[in-house]
Formats: sequence, C-alpha cells, structure tokens
Amino acid sequence: MKSAFLLGFLLVLFFSGNFCYGTANTVEVVGFGECVDCKENNIKASQALSGLKVTIDCKLEDGKFQTRGVGKLDEKGQFKLNLPQEILKDEMLSEECYVQLHNAANAPCAFHNGLEASKITFVSKSNKKHTFGPIGELKFYSAICTSATRWGA
Repeated sequence: MKSAFLLGFLLVLFFSGNFCYGTANTVEVVGFGECVDCKENNIKASQALSGLKVTIDCKLEDGKFQTRGVGKLDEKGQFKLNLPQEILKDEMLSEECYVQLHNAANAPCAFHNGLEASKITFVSKSNKKHTFGPIGELKFYSAICTSATRWGA
C-alpha cells in the first residue's frame, strides 16, 4: 500500500513537472561587451573582460529600478542570462529594462554609448524562448571599468 502511494505521488510529480515545463517561457538576454581602448593600450581583451559583470535593471511603475538578472562576461565579452518569465507580457517585456556593466569591484561602469544604447529590445523568438538584447554595443574603457586582472585579483 505504501509503495503504491509513493509510486502514485511520483507519477503526479513527474507529469505535473513536465506539464509545467512545457508551458514555461524562457526569457533570455544576450549581448556583447567591448573594450574601446584595449588595442591602443596594449591590453588583451580577455584581461580587460576578466571579472566584469552585467545586470539587467528594469524600471518599475514607481520610477525605481530593480535588478532582474545578473551574469558575467565570458573571455570573448559575451553574456547570456535568463530573466524571470513573469516579466514577459504579450511576447514583450512588461518593463523598460537596461543592461548595466559592472567592474570587478561590482561598481557600475559609465555608459560609453549612452543609456539608450543599453536599453533592451526584442531580438527573436523560437518555440517558447524569447531572446532580447541591448539596442547598441556595450563599450567600455579599461581604465574606467576595471577588470579583475587590473585589480590584482
């Protein structure tokens, strides 16, 4: 009797998990960070990118910002992170969101191309995956947006 109950419980979990998973939307933000002055300062891009992070900050109805996602730049400057699916409404983001670059000490970096370039916009949709990215390129100066290598980490 006990094993039949356990088997029934596991089957319910299995099917409810699959059912929920099948209806879920994935909201992904992808982008690229680029060092503006690395070449002229003889700094390897991988060194300048080491330890840099991005946050996805969204403007709420009251005008305040809330961080909805955090990720790291890889050695090529690329990032990919997921946002909570609740932020998706009618196939678009329900909030105005921006990508913010952070240095190795986790301080926000200045926007090289202005705030508008970091605004997130729709890129593509395939199946249940919605992909968004910044309007422009996330460019930074190595002296201002200091990497872990420059911090001595």
